[in-house]
Amino acid sequence: VSAARAHYEENLPTLEVLAVASPNIPNAQRRLTRGFSEFADLLMRIDSQPAALQRYREGLEAAERAAARFPTHYAVQRDHFVLLWTLASIDSSGVSWQTVLAQLERMNERVQGLLPFDVPFLEEARRRAAGKSERPREMESELSRSSQGVKP
Repeated sequence: VSAARAHYEENLPTLEVLAVASPNIPNAQRRLTRGFSEFADLLMRIDSQPAALQRYREGLEAAERAAARFPTHYAVQRDHFVLLWTLASIDSSGVSWQTVLAQLERMNERVQGLLPFDVPFLEEARRRAAGKSERPREMESELSRSSQGVKP
Protein backbone atom coordinates (compact mmCIF):
# COMPACT_ATOMS: atom_id res chain seq x y z
CA VAL A 1 0.00 0.00 0.00
CA SER A 2 2.78 2.44 0.81
CA ALA A 3 4.38 1.78 -2.60
CA ALA A 4 1.06 2.45 -4.35
CA ARG A 5 0.58 5.64 -2.34
CA ALA A 6 4.09 6.79 -3.21
CA HIS A 7 3.40 6.02 -6.88
CA TYR A 8 0.36 8.30 -6.94
CA GLU A 9 2.07 11.04 -4.92
CA GLU A 10 4.99 10.96 -7.34
CA ASN A 11 2.97 10.75 -10.57
CA LEU A 12 0.06 13.14 -9.96
CA PRO A 13 2.24 16.26 -10.43
CA THR A 14 3.38 14.87 -13.79
CA LEU A 15 -0.22 14.24 -14.82
CA GLU A 16 -1.07 17.82 -13.82
CA VAL A 17 1.77 19.20 -15.96
CA LEU A 18 0.67 17.07 -18.92
CA ALA A 19 -2.95 18.20 -18.56
CA VAL A 20 -1.92 21.86 -18.49
CA ALA A 21 0.44 21.41 -21.43
CA SER A 22 -2.21 19.54 -23.45
CA PRO A 23 -5.48 21.38 -22.83
CA ASN A 24 -6.99 20.25 -26.16
CA ILE A 25 -6.28 16.56 -25.66
CA PRO A 26 -9.15 14.83 -23.86
CA ASN A 27 -7.08 11.83 -22.79
CA ALA A 28 -4.53 14.04 -21.01
CA GLN A 29 -7.40 15.53 -19.01
CA ARG A 30 -8.89 12.11 -18.36
CA ARG A 31 -5.59 10.71 -17.08
CA LEU A 32 -5.43 13.52 -14.52
CA THR A 33 -9.05 13.05 -13.44
CA ARG A 34 -8.64 9.30 -13.15
CA GLY A 35 -5.30 9.65 -11.36
CA PHE A 36 -6.94 11.69 -8.60
CA SER A 37 -9.86 9.28 -8.46
CA GLU A 38 -7.69 6.15 -8.28
CA PHE A 39 -5.51 7.70 -5.58
CA ALA A 40 -8.63 8.63 -3.61
CA ASP A 41 -9.95 5.06 -4.00
CA LEU A 42 -6.69 3.78 -2.53
CA LEU A 43 -6.91 6.23 0.36
CA MET A 44 -10.49 5.12 1.10
CA ARG A 45 -9.33 1.48 1.19
CA ILE A 46 -6.70 2.31 3.81
CA ASP A 47 -9.30 4.20 5.87
CA SER A 48 -8.09 7.72 5.22
CA GLN A 49 -11.39 9.37 4.35
CA PRO A 50 -10.32 13.02 4.87
CA ALA A 51 -7.35 12.60 2.51
CA ALA A 52 -9.49 10.64 0.06
CA LEU A 53 -12.15 13.36 0.01
CA GLN A 54 -9.48 15.93 -0.79
CA ARG A 55 -8.23 13.87 -3.74
CA TYR A 56 -11.78 13.18 -4.95
CA ARG A 57 -12.48 16.92 -4.85
CA GLU A 58 -9.30 17.66 -6.80
CA GLY A 59 -10.35 15.04 -9.32
CA LEU A 60 -13.80 16.61 -9.51
CA GLU A 61 -12.25 20.01 -10.25
CA ALA A 62 -10.22 18.46 -13.07
CA ALA A 63 -13.29 16.59 -14.34
CA GLU A 64 -15.37 19.77 -14.32
CA ARG A 65 -12.75 21.64 -16.35
CA ALA A 66 -12.50 18.77 -18.84
CA ALA A 67 -16.30 18.42 -19.08
CA ALA A 68 -16.64 22.13 -19.83
CA ARG A 69 -13.91 21.95 -22.47
CA PHE A 70 -15.20 18.75 -24.13
CA PRO A 71 -19.01 18.90 -23.79
CA THR A 72 -19.67 16.16 -26.36
CA HIS A 73 -16.88 13.74 -25.43
CA TYR A 74 -18.68 10.81 -23.79
CA ALA A 75 -15.75 9.42 -21.78
CA VAL A 76 -14.85 12.88 -20.40
CA GLN A 77 -18.47 13.49 -19.42
CA ARG A 78 -18.66 10.02 -17.88
CA ASP A 79 -15.52 10.62 -15.79
CA HIS A 80 -17.30 13.70 -14.42
CA PHE A 81 -20.44 11.70 -13.62
CA VAL A 82 -18.44 8.91 -11.94
CA LEU A 83 -16.68 11.35 -9.61
CA LEU A 84 -19.96 13.08 -8.78
CA TRP A 85 -21.53 9.68 -8.04
CA THR A 86 -18.61 8.65 -5.86
CA LEU A 87 -18.75 11.87 -3.87
CA ALA A 88 -22.54 11.81 -3.51
CA SER A 89 -22.13 8.32 -2.01
CA ILE A 90 -20.04 9.83 0.81
CA ASP A 91 -22.28 11.65 3.27
CA SER A 92 -19.79 14.38 4.16
CA SER A 93 -18.83 15.27 0.57
CA GLY A 94 -21.40 17.98 -0.04
CA VAL A 95 -22.32 16.58 -3.47
CA SER A 96 -26.03 15.93 -3.89
CA TRP A 97 -27.82 13.29 -5.90
CA GLN A 98 -29.56 16.12 -7.74
CA THR A 99 -26.12 17.16 -9.04
CA VAL A 100 -25.39 13.60 -10.18
CA LEU A 101 -28.78 13.41 -11.87
CA ALA A 102 -28.22 16.72 -13.65
CA GLN A 103 -24.92 15.48 -15.10
CA LEU A 104 -26.45 12.22 -16.30
CA GLU A 105 -29.35 14.09 -17.88
CA ARG A 106 -26.90 16.46 -19.63
CA MET A 107 -25.04 13.43 -20.97
CA ASN A 108 -28.28 11.90 -22.15
CA GLU A 109 -29.37 15.11 -23.91
CA ARG A 110 -26.15 16.62 -25.24
CA VAL A 111 -23.69 13.88 -25.96
CA GLN A 112 -25.30 11.00 -27.86
CA GLY A 113 -27.69 9.55 -25.37
CA LEU A 114 -26.47 7.30 -22.61
CA LEU A 115 -24.70 4.09 -23.49
CA PRO A 116 -26.76 1.07 -22.44
CA PHE A 117 -24.63 0.30 -19.39
CA ASP A 118 -25.19 3.84 -18.04
CA VAL A 119 -29.00 3.84 -18.30
CA PRO A 120 -29.42 2.04 -14.92
CA PHE A 121 -27.33 4.78 -13.30
CA LEU A 122 -29.68 7.46 -14.63
CA GLU A 123 -32.64 5.54 -13.25
CA GLU A 124 -30.93 5.02 -9.89
CA ALA A 125 -29.84 8.68 -9.71
CA ARG A 126 -33.47 9.68 -10.22
CA ARG A 127 -34.48 7.42 -7.30
CA ARG A 128 -31.70 8.71 -5.06
CA ALA A 129 -32.43 12.34 -5.91
CA ALA A 130 -36.03 11.63 -4.87
CA GLY A 131 -34.86 9.82 -1.71
CA LYS A 132 -36.15 6.43 -2.91
CA SER A 133 -33.05 4.31 -3.53
CA GLU A 134 -33.33 0.57 -3.10
CA ARG A 135 -29.89 -0.57 -4.29
CA PRO A 136 -27.16 1.64 -2.81
CA ARG A 137 -24.17 -0.72 -2.57
CA GLU A 138 -25.01 -2.81 -5.61
CA MET A 139 -24.81 0.27 -7.86
CA GLU A 140 -21.39 1.34 -6.55
CA SER A 141 -19.83 -1.99 -7.43
CA GLU A 142 -21.53 -1.94 -10.84
CA LEU A 143 -20.21 1.58 -11.46
CA SER A 144 -16.69 0.39 -10.74
CA ARG A 145 -17.05 -2.54 -13.15
CA SER A 146 -18.60 -0.45 -15.92
CA SER A 147 -15.91 2.27 -15.65
CA GLN A 148 -13.26 -0.24 -16.61
CA GLY A 149 -14.87 -0.74 -20.02
CA VAL A 150 -15.10 2.92 -21.14
CA LYS A 151 -12.62 3.63 -23.91
CA PRO A 152 -11.14 7.06 -24.62
